[in-house]
Amino acid sequence: MGGVYHRLAWIAREASDASSETAYLTEALKQYMLGWEKTRPTDPTTELMMLYTIGDINLRLGGAAEAVRWLHQASQHAALKNQPEIQRLTRERWGNARATARPR
Repeated sequence: MGGVYHRLAWIAREASDASSETAYLTEALKQYMLGWEKTRPTDPTTELMMLYTIGDINLRLGGAAEAVRWLHQASQHAALKNQPEIQRLTRERWGNARATARPR
């Protein structure tokens, strides 16, 4: 279900509907977290993607400190070296999250 809500958030973003995007992202995050807690992925690539996705959604929703935690886990994942695009995205978003979470 997380993926469905995540896709709906993308559609809302394309339609410039920020309130719907936030609502869909919030539900997507809730569903991804539920999936992570109940049936943690056994496939390393799927696990990596979930770590990245949970971190990214947290950052989009303003939870930079939580995003740092999840993206850090993704950056340390063994499957990362086999996924150069996810590696690039993870490092980019992790840097954004750390900069946002840093007290000013």
